[in-house]
Amino acid sequence: MDSIINSSAFFVLAKGKPGGAERRFFYLYEYYISKGKTPHLITNSELFNSLPSEKLLGANVFKKKLNGHRLIAPLKYIFSSLWYIRKENIKHIHFCVNPSFYSFLMINVLRLLGCTTSVSIVNSIIRSGSDLSSINKFVWKKTIKLVDVIDTLSPSIRTNMNNVFGSLVFQHKELLISPCSFSMRADSIRNDERNSINAKNRVYDFIFASRLIEGKGLELLLETLKICDIEGYKFTVAICGNGPLADKVKSIALNNVKLIYLDYVKDMQDVLFQSKVALSLQKYENYPSQFLLEALAANCNVISTDVGDTRLLLNEEISTLIDNDISSLKNALIKADYDYSLKRKAAVNGLLEQHSVESFANYIEKIITEVQS
Repeated sequence: MDSIINSSAFFVLAKGKPGGAERRFFYLYEYYISKGKTPHLITNSELFNSLPSEKLLGANVFKKKLNGHRLIAPLKYIFSSLWYIRKENIKHIHFCVNPSFYSFLMINVLRLLGCTTSVSIVNSIIRSGSDLSSINKFVWKKTIKLVDVIDTLSPSIRTNMNNVFGSLVFQHKELLISPCSFSMRADSIRNDERNSINAKNRVYDFIFASRLIEGKGLELLLETLKICDIEGYKFTVAICGNGPLADKVKSIALNNVKLIYLDYVKDMQDVLFQSKVALSLQKYENYPSQFLLEALAANCNVISTDVGDTRLLLNEEISTLIDNDISSLKNALIKADYDYSLKRKAAVNGLLEQHSVESFANYIEKIITEVQS
């Protein structure tokens, strides 16, 4: 199995700030390196330089800038990465973050080079054909038809893909579901470190961290905070992240509720250790959230919308699950319960053991081994 993973490459690109999926696969690659394995990482310099990469020095990493002309730069990147794949005699490529222009243009050439391919579909917001532009739908559909194996990050994503493209597209495809999520930060926070942090050290009553786009729950949170503010409730809320809706956070005027905008936070650990309750308020899906895993590891209590596959990660024993509306969120905020009991800690520990990078690494290796056999 080692020889198979060592002749494989993880293809992960991002022009902007890295999201959860990009960070997850960088950590997966780092995990393989820590176990003495030597797969390849194909990425762009902008993404590589934005994430901790000290442990990847000397590893089999191909990185090249994506900045430049919107058409010429991607084509140059594709040509260079294909040359690297041929030179290094790579046998399998895993496209880590959804079908893309890159996977669409590369897969047929990769077949000629003798490579098998797989793709992880991680976007839970795409629920119908109208959620993709016509060109993106074409690119996704072609990629799905051409890859050997498809990994979906949750049961809901698998269902969504059938709704978007129709079951016939997947008739002769393996459409798998990842067994777990995982987070580098959650894995690295020791139990004694978590236990040493209690409510008195936590200056933020609530913490919300996400890409600030529609569907993530930011608008729900801001509208609820306005009502709480008018009714005189006093608490401190920190919001982390950037994106198109950031101006809504910056412009909101509150008198009783203290809202602190921290912008994009590269390392959430310190912020989480200062927070009592983590808010995950997505419209469609809170699973598999790295933020939630990290919040649980940091001993934060959790308020989450009860949508999609959220209960694969959360239950009433370790969180407060609410309907996706202002009234439910308001009631949860004003009645927030800070549970630091040993019973809850034991339940959280059990959950974190299930959602480990080791489990996911074994799953990915099994995929590659089967498609190569």
